[in-house]
Amino acid sequence: TQEIKITVDDRFTTLSNGMLVSTQLNGDGTRTDYWIMDKPHAPYLFMLAIGEYAVVRETWNDVEVSYYVEPEYEPYARQIFNHTPEMLEFFSGILDYPYPWNKFSQVITRDYVSGAMENTTAVIYGEFVQKTDRELIDNDNDFIVAHEMFHHWFGDLVTCESWANLTLQEGMANYSEYLWQEYKYGPDNAGYQRLNEIGGYLNSVQQGGTHPLIYFGYADKEDMFDGHSYNKGGLVLHMLRKHLGDDAFYAALNKYLRDHAYTAVEADELRMAFEDISGEDLNWFFDQWYFSEGHPVLELSHTYNSEIGELIINADQIQDVEDHLPIFQLPVTLSVFDSMGNEYIEEIWLDEREEEIAVKTDFAPALVIFDRDDVLLFEKKEQKSTEEYAKQYRWATSFRHRYEAISKLGFKKEGQETVMAALEDPHFSIRAMALENLRIQNNPAMWKKLSAMAVSDDHSAVRSAALRKLRNQDGFDIRPALDQVFEKEQAYPVLSTALESLNRIDKAAALEKAEHLRGEKTDMLASSVAEIFATSGDVGFLGYFEEKLTTISLFQVFNFYDAYYRLLSQQSPQVILDKAGHLKAIALDRSLNLFYRFVSTNTINRLKNDLLAEDSEISKVLKAMIDEIKANETNELLLQRYQMF
Repeated sequence: TQEIKITVDDRFTTLSNGMLVSTQLNGDGTRTDYWIMDKPHAPYLFMLAIGEYAVVRETWNDVEVSYYVEPEYEPYARQIFNHTPEMLEFFSGILDYPYPWNKFSQVITRDYVSGAMENTTAVIYGEFVQKTDRELIDNDNDFIVAHEMFHHWFGDLVTCESWANLTLQEGMANYSEYLWQEYKYGPDNAGYQRLNEIGGYLNSVQQGGTHPLIYFGYADKEDMFDGHSYNKGGLVLHMLRKHLGDDAFYAALNKYLRDHAYTAVEADELRMAFEDISGEDLNWFFDQWYFSEGHPVLELSHTYNSEIGELIINADQIQDVEDHLPIFQLPVTLSVFDSMGNEYIEEIWLDEREEEIAVKTDFAPALVIFDRDDVLLFEKKEQKSTEEYAKQYRWATSFRHRYEAISKLGFKKEGQETVMAALEDPHFSIRAMALENLRIQNNPAMWKKLSAMAVSDDHSAVRSAALRKLRNQDGFDIRPALDQVFEKEQAYPVLSTALESLNRIDKAAALEKAEHLRGEKTDMLASSVAEIFATSGDVGFLGYFEEKLTTISLFQVFNFYDAYYRLLSQQSPQVILDKAGHLKAIALDRSLNLFYRFVSTNTINRLKNDLLAEDSEISKVLKAMIDEIKANETNELLLQRYQMF
C-alpha cells in the first residue's frame, strides 16, 4: 500500500494511484494533495502525474472513471479513451472477476519513455494517444486502452515474480486486444489483429532470433520487452483457448486470479490453474510453447488416391533445430471441400518431424485448408494453384484465409475475377489489398467504381487506396474524384493522399490547396503539405516548418526534416546560415527529445556539405556549429551518432 503527499503550484492537477482523500490550500499559491492506495500492489506500479489537465469524469458500477487530457482535447476525451466503461464491463464479465480496484484513471504525458504503462488505477499514455475527433476516424485507441486495462488483472492484481516470466503479463494484455476486437467488432477484425501480431512476432524473430517465452537467459530486462513476451505470448494463449474451449479457458483464468491475487507468480502456476479446471495434463503444451523456443515451420502438400478413397496429407516440420524446437505437437483442424464447395471438417494431430496422414473421403478434394480456424502459430510452405486460391477466397471461413488468398493471387491475370469480388469484402484490409492487386487499365466501368469507393467506402484506408490506384491510370481524369474528396472528406489520411494525387497533375492547384490546409491542427497532413512546400522553393514557406520542428510527430520527424532541408537548401547562403542557428538551438536543447536534436544536427551537416563548393566560409561556420553541438552533448547515444559528422 502507499500514501503520497505532493505540494504543487495551485494551477497544477495531480494524479496518483488510489484515491485523493484530501487537498489543502497553503496560502502561498501552492496546494498539497494527499493520495492513498489502500490495496497492495507492486512498487514499479507507483505513479505520480502533475500537469495542467482538463479532467473528464464518469462512473462505471460505482467505480470512478476519469480521463486527464490537455485542455484543448477536453471535447474529445471520451473518444480518445473510447469504450472504457464498456471494456470494464466486458473484461469483468468474461473473467467472472469484477475490476479489482477503486478507480480507473487514464492520463496523457509528454515525452514518455514508452507507449503506455499500466500503473494501478492510473494508466499513463504517451501524447500520441491524444487526438481530435477527425484524427480518431478509423484510428481509435481501443487496442492500447484494452491492453493497459487488462493489466489491472494480469500484472497489477497478479504480478510475475521475475522478468523471465513477463509474458504472464504482456502476453495476457496483448491477447485482450484480440478478445475485445472479437467481442466488439467481430471475427474479421480479431483475425486482422491476430495477423498483425503474427507478423510482429516473426519480424522480432528475424531481427533478434528466438528464445523461450519464459526466458531466464536474458542479458538485460529490456530484452524481455519484445515480440516474444507480447506477440507470441498472446498467440500462445489463443491456441490454449481453442484447445480447451472457452468455458474451461475463462474458468482457469478466474481460478488463477482468485488463487494468486496480490501475489507474484511464475508460469507453472498458470499451467496448474488450467490443469485443475480442465483435468488435462498440459505439460506438453507449456513445455513446447513456454519453455522451449521457436515455432513450427510446416511444409504442406496433399494427394488423393481415388482407388482407395484416401486424402494423403503430408506435413513436414522443417524448422531449423538450432533455434527452434525440432518437433511440435499440433492439434490441427482441416477443411476439405468437394467440387460444389461443401465443407468436411477433419481433426488430425501432428507429432512427428515428417508426417503422412490418411483421411478417408469418397470424393476428390477440390480444396484443402490447413488450420481451418486460424489457430496455430506457424510458418507455412505450401503451393496452391490460382484456381485453388480463388476457391479458398470464396469458401474459407476465417479472415486469415481470405486475406491469404487475395495476397497470393496478387496481380495474376487469371485471378482478377476473384480480386474484383474482393472489392466487396466485408473487411477493409482485404478491400484495400484487392485495390492494389486490381488490373483496371482502359476500363471506364472499373474507373467509375473506384471513383465511388474513393469517395464513399466505409473505411478511410480503402478510400485512400482507391485514390492511389486511380492516380496511376493513364487516360483517367482523377480531378472530379479529387474535387469530391476535398469537398466532403473528414479523414486526414485520405486528404493527404488526395493532396499528393493533385500534386501529380496540377502543382499550382496542389500548392493552393496545401496553403489552405496548412492551418489544420494535425500532423496527419504535415508530410504531404511539407513535400509540396519543399518543391515550391518559396522561402515564405520556411515558417511552416519552423512552427513544427519540435512538435512534429516522431513517426514523421525524419521525412518532415528532410522536406525542410530540401526547401532550405534552395535558399541563399545567408538565409541558410540564419536558419541553421535555429537548428543549432534545437540540437543544444536537452529538454527536447533525442530525435529532434539528432535530425537538427544532421540537417546542419547536410547543408554544410552542400555549401563546401558554393560558399566555403559559411560551410566552415556550419562546421563550427556542429563542433559546438558535439562538445556540449553528454548523451552517449547521440555522441555515437555524431561521430559520422
